[in-house]
Amino acid sequence: MTDRDTTRHVLRKAARILGTALASVLGLVLLILMALQIAPLRETILAEALRRADSALPGDLRAGSLRWPGFGHIQLGDILWTTSTDTLAAAGRLEVEVDVPALLRRDVRVRALVGQDLYLDLPALQAAMPPKTDSVRAEEPKKGSRSFPREGALPGVPSIAVEGIAINARTLRLSPDRTVRALELEGAIDLRHGTQGRIDLKNAALAMPEDSVSLDALTVSWMPRQGANGLAGGLQASGGGSLGQDFPFALEARTTGDGAYRLALTRQTGVEPPDAMGVVAEGVLDLAPQSLERVTADFTIKTRTRASWPRFLSCGRPWETSRS
Repeated sequence: MTDRDTTRHVLRKAARILGTALASVLGLVLLILMALQIAPLRETILAEALRRADSALPGDLRAGSLRWPGFGHIQLGDILWTTSTDTLAAAGRLEVEVDVPALLRRDVRVRALVGQDLYLDLPALQAAMPPKTDSVRAEEPKKGSRSFPREGALPGVPSIAVEGIAINARTLRLSPDRTVRALELEGAIDLRHGTQGRIDLKNAALAMPEDSVSLDALTVSWMPRQGANGLAGGLQASGGGSLGQDFPFALEARTTGDGAYRLALTRQTGVEPPDAMGVVAEGVLDLAPQSLERVTADFTIKTRTRASWPRFLSCGRPWETSRS
């Protein structure tokens, strides 16, 4: 046997070994995919994942029901996360449905995000999970690396879409003396790569009893787009609620793609100063890429006294104003 024959023999043998290895790997992947078609097996895997999360997290994490109806679709019921002294979080139902093929394109597309009867205690969570003191330097992405998710419709924003958001929370404890109650959120977000981008808040409501503040209803529609002079877009918003026991409010806002805007905060929709108490601001947002450079505004204000001007008129950004 010549040296050339020996080389060919070695190459053929290596090719057979490599082919057998690839076939074995593909067969294992197919076997796993076929096994995951069996719902009880999927739910067993989900239960094991919950058990591992319980071991890794402080306190006790339990779920009354676990379901994995299909790839990317998970449902949990009666979730309770407690320590010996506090209830950190709870939920009557959590459901997430993800478009798995979209992940291969480095997009995150969530078909449904549902949270019902939520309870969250942020001070208790901070006490149970104090921040680590060791500073870990974040690794910079290597040149030419492909990030996940990729950049979306807006600069610096990941490519993500949530087609259906339905959240209601009975209690969201922000601090020892401030709590949000009866929080309701319903809407959709689409900021995927290659789209114009859209954020739709069909309804939002909440109450903060300690501050006598409530939001009875709010709808927002925003279609951002990247213009030549920076981020611009069209926004429409309307809603109402209460800023105190004797100050109900109605909100109307809109912007256009060239940066022009109008904001009205009044006691009653359609009745504006100088005919009624409230604030109307009209002007232009001077935009640069990914930043707000300047706000110009013309105000029409009517209040009981000058001292009662709402606090929100104080803004950290430089702006030019005139009042009438």
